[in-house]
Amino acid sequence: MQVTNDQGNKKARYAYIDVLRFLGIFAIYLGHISSPSGPVNKFVFLYHVPLFFFVSGCMDINREMVLEGQGENPYSYKRYIKSIVHDIKTLVFPWLFFSIFSMIVYVLNNGFDKEKVILNLEIIMKGCIRNQFFAGSLWFFTCLFIVKIIFGLIKLLKNRLLIFVICLLLFYISEYGLPHRPLVNPQWYWNTDSAMYYIIYYGIGFCLFPKFNSLLAGNDRSEGRKIKKAMFYAIFVWGGYTRHWPFWEKIY
Repeated sequence: MQVTNDQGNKKARYAYIDVLRFLGIFAIYLGHISSPSGPVNKFVFLYHVPLFFFVSGCMDINREMVLEGQGENPYSYKRYIKSIVHDIKTLVFPWLFFSIFSMIVYVLNNGFDKEKVILNLEIIMKGCIRNQFFAGSLWFFTCLFIVKIIFGLIKLLKNRLLIFVICLLLFYISEYGLPHRPLVNPQWYWNTDSAMYYIIYYGIGFCLFPKFNSLLAGNDRSEGRKIKKAMFYAIFVWGGYTRHWPFWEKIY
């Protein structure tokens, strides 16, 4: 069900997307409480971050659909620049605030160590590279920002199949074409290598949202059930991906 405001105008918000967000947040919670969550801890790490990028891609195409409905051209360079400015306000500024706030809390708790403070400030300037900054969750802000910058250029092509292929190519380059594996050992400034890895999920959400939204919101319940099953099975197929077999061995 799509949520609407008092005037009946469409908003970029859907009830089932809100449910996905909740499930993603809950999975993050389970993942970060570590051992108390038991075997579920390893399972949620198979999908919780990709899920957030997938949902972000869904909301991206939804915004484009709304703009088109209002007579605007969402696939223009002018619109691309406006979206970058918007993302700076909603992603970069909050990231910078919480990065500095985290440093203040760190100094208050651990005392002022000049070398460590300088080291952490350098990591902040690099965009809080994943697994390198003590406030570990802040990497997501810069990574999503880079994903949106890259994807914003790709989607100007307007061809969804070509968009998907390019995203898939970036994913495979990140997995097999770099001297390091971003998922395990990210190294590039502002998590650009991680953005190359996760952009495929963003692209899948962008390319598939119009189709599965029409199915889920439509009257054809059989088609709706089919896509729900497909999404359900996809999670477990991905969970059995060769890179993650050790997780399954430990769980079972």
